[in-house]
Amino acid sequence: MNSVFESYANVVKNEWGYYPVFPPGYPLSLGDFGSVDDGIFTRKGNVKDFGITAKKLKGETSDNKIDFSKGVDFNVSLAPSVTVPDMFEASLKIAFGDSSKVFFSFNNCRTTLTDNYQELKNKIIELYNKDIWKKDYYVITELIEADRSTVILADSSEAEIDFGVAVPIGANIPIPQLKMDFSMESSTSMNHSVLK
Repeated sequence: MNSVFESYANVVKNEWGYYPVFPPGYPLSLGDFGSVDDGIFTRKGNVKDFGITAKKLKGETSDNKIDFSKGVDFNVSLAPSVTVPDMFEASLKIAFGDSSKVFFSFNNCRTTLTDNYQELKNKIIELYNKDIWKKDYYVITELIEADRSTVILADSSEAEIDFGVAVPIGANIPIPQLKMDFSMESSTSMNHSVLK
């Protein structure tokens, strides 16, 4: 049986071809290398430790958002508070289905690439042929970083999670957009990286 982390890692790998990094916010850069265990990348060092430079391609691409919510149901509600006078309670319930245990959203994403991929590959092959480089090492040649991320992992199918907040009566709450903007509004600021 897969752990929740494996489930998350498998979704990221199968949907986008990347390996996620745990814990989120761990600082990484092009040329970092390490192993992948249970779908999770663990950093061991950087190729510069072997006298190799991973050159960064000038510029970077930006994707506003990457998310996955297949098999996940969102329910938004707003009702007068029964405990706090002159307040409303806004809530968002996320319910996982039979086949889903993962929801994530990465916001304000940036992608950086290596500019000398073939040179990097050839030098690593040389190290491997000299029994210096381990066969199970992966190298970051493409890195996606996000300013904010939300990752919710369920340890069983049909799990649910509720988020709620009390707001003053008369506050402008865009309920139709609350579901769409949930991850942008509620996620904490962190640097979440995935690698290829």
